[in-house]
Amino acid sequence: MASASASIPRFLLPQSGAIWRRAASGPAPSRLVLIRFASSNTTTSSTTKPAGNTLAKPTRFNPPSHGARLPRNGPPRHYGGDLSADEAAAQFSREYPGLPPPKNTLAHWFIHSRWIHIVITLGTLSTLALYTFILSFRETTPHYDLLPSASDFLYHPLDSVSRVLHVMRLHDEASSARIEERRQREVNDVGKRAAYRRAHGLPMEYTVFGKVLGSSKIEEVIEEVEEAVEEVEEAGKEVVAAAAAAVEGKEPEKGKKKWLGIW
Repeated sequence: MASASASIPRFLLPQSGAIWRRAASGPAPSRLVLIRFASSNTTTSSTTKPAGNTLAKPTRFNPPSHGARLPRNGPPRHYGGDLSADEAAAQFSREYPGLPPPKNTLAHWFIHSRWIHIVITLGTLSTLALYTFILSFRETTPHYDLLPSASDFLYHPLDSVSRVLHVMRLHDEASSARIEERRQREVNDVGKRAAYRRAHGLPMEYTVFGKVLGSSKIEEVIEEVEEAVEEVEEAGKEVVAAAAAAVEGKEPEKGKKKWLGIW
């Protein structure tokens, strides 16, 4: 019976019953006693640190992935063997996304050519300067109506250029006459003030940059003003004579041309 019950699997037996109570009430198994074979030496202090497998502190930080520490003469790291000469040369002529264009291409020549950049820079600056000069000339010249239109430059370029030069010459003459007139007005004003002071017995005081001049310098200034007035009067006589000669149909004698009324 016992042999028959021993051969029955446990999951086929009931979960509770006398058979399990008998097994639980059996003698307790003997416990194993572990004996620790330790040294009985008590001279070691508890404050001493155990010697472990530690490395010495380096003098500086030497990362293992530093470029100078990597092997350079090792075997190739790509698969398929070494590249042939044709494949290595083809890499230099191949275009890769995000990288500069290869050599012997139009894009590479355009980027690395110094002359093309000089031409573009100087051309842009010259165009802006010419455009600014044209706008300023159109706003300041009194002979704007004589300038040719844009279509005239297209169909009659030579005639248009000659007309522009003629207008520029007239503009220069008008500017010189305007500056000469302003200088003459200022000289006449100074002469009139000096004559008024002399006629009314007022003290002759002239200031230059806020400083009063002495009596000797005052006389020099008066002489210079009188000479300037005489020159202006002579110039006025010449202008009147030239106008009269022009009315009579004669060619007036042309003097030396002055630039901006100064030279």
